[in-house]
Amino acid sequence: MKISFNFSALTPKAADLTGLNLLKNLQHLEMGVEDAVDENLELLIGLNNLQHLELLGTFHITDAGLTYICQLPKLKTLKLMGMSKVTDVGVNHLSGILSLQQLDLSRLPKVTVARIDSFRLERKDCQVNWDR
Repeated sequence: MKISFNFSALTPKAADLTGLNLLKNLQHLEMGVEDAVDENLELLIGLNNLQHLELLGTFHITDAGLTYICQLPKLKTLKLMGMSKVTDVGVNHLSGILSLQQLDLSRLPKVTVARIDSFRLERKDCQVNWDR
């Protein structure tokens, strides 16, 4: 069963994310939560069926928050867009998601070309889209 849940159309606040981790069969999640912080991503833990995750314009998410995403065992597609605080360290965390097949790192100004090149060498099985 595929469940799609799109927060971005609702322009929610981070407080609205409470209970997200109860959606155990959730496979597809798109979030555009401007005031989300790293701790909000902790709610993703336990979403073991999640295969597609898009985080759009979550400006306060840092490298530390991405460690929660690394705990999603079936994640195949990850789109992180407009995250101004994510650096090479965060991308390093993501290289450990072995199920990952597609990674979109659009508009991440603190991620370097060298780290993207390194990720591509480490994870030849994962298609990477990146621009600053």
